Formats: sequence, C-alpha cells, structure tokens
Amino acid sequence: MFTVPVETRPTFKAGTPRKLFEARFNPGPTGHQHFDVSLDGRRFLMVRRDQDLAPPQLNIILNWSEELKARVPVAR
Repeated sequence: MFTVPVETRPTFKAGTPRKLFEARFNPGPTGHQHFDVSLDGRRFLMVRRDQDLAPPQLNIILNWSEELKARVPVAR
C-alpha cells in the first residue's frame, strides 16, 4: 500500500510514492485487492491472507440426488 502526495492547483502534480506497509491480502471476487478506508481516513480495513492455511477447496458432487436416494432409506 502506497501513499502519494497530490497538488491540484494551479495544475495537477503527483509527488513521489511512499510505501505505507507491505502485506498479502485476500483478493476480492474480481481478483483485485479489496479494502476500505475509515471515514476519518486514518485506518484501513483489509482481510489478510493467512500463509499457513491451505487454499480453499471446492467439492463438486455429480448426481448427488441419486447418491442421496441410495444412502437414505425410503419411508414406508
């Protein structure tokens, strides 16, 4: 995360970027880093990536209704 001083008058001028901090954060659904800034502009809210956790796993079960019928007895 960087900060850049900006002047808007008499013309736009961006200063030299300065690193605020470095860390790995979970990307949002679009793949971009998501964060929010407090109303007073003094704090950030970010979800930090835990390096020790395995990546999320997605299990897809095909024909799950057939497997359910095989495992659950039919009520009589």
